[in-house]
Amino acid sequence: VTPDTRAETRRSLHLVLFYALSLARQRSDGLVWSVPMPGGFGSTVDGVTRRIEGREMVIEHGEVELARQRIGTLDEAMRFFGVDFDRARGERNDLELPERTDEVLHVDLEAAGELAAWYATGWAVLGRILDRAGDQADTERRLWNEHFDLAIELGEQAEGRRASIGFSPGDAQIPEPYVYVSPWDKDSTENLLPPTHGWGVALPVSESDDPDSQEQFLVVALEKLGAI
Repeated sequence: VTPDTRAETRRSLHLVLFYALSLARQRSDGLVWSVPMPGGFGSTVDGVTRRIEGREMVIEHGEVELARQRIGTLDEAMRFFGVDFDRARGERNDLELPERTDEVLHVDLEAAGELAAWYATGWAVLGRILDRAGDQADTERRLWNEHFDLAIELGEQAEGRRASIGFSPGDAQIPEPYVYVSPWDKDSTENLLPPTHGWGVALPVSESDDPDSQEQFLVVALEKLGAI
């Protein structure tokens, strides 16, 4: 799988998540995040699961599959999940506004599988970070629709030690998957955790694809920050 194929797949899945799947959840229960699921991600509300599996969209009720359709255009994805294009929602979240919602979105099956595996790894690692934090943990693991990151939050905000901790699939700044710690109060924590980027510290997957090493990277950063 080439970097361009990974980037194209990431973009396509992110557009479907934000403008279709996540919006459908918001219309159901007012919430917007997803969680990793086999082959991808999705959410369950009142027994109805809406999810992405590889390059297919799936709706299930309990264990009964109600509908399945391969990802094509954003228009088709919105129809599948029963929502309309919400341009203002994209503008509010500073998300890409596609010029054409009838553009064919390309999802490479292997690249989608890599992304699903990345989120599954992140789910396990972040779960162990939360276990380590113990009673301090007041957050849940969430795949956010805006940034496409699987993330948690830890640390005392009043002491300037709170941070977002997550697994990103890659973005314009770091084009490959990476784990990160991003302090909320950059000014008061720069001496504790000197940033490798303007927003915090990051470990790209090319530097380590080992979950234990990724977990240790996060633990060390959080201990320096005083968030755990």
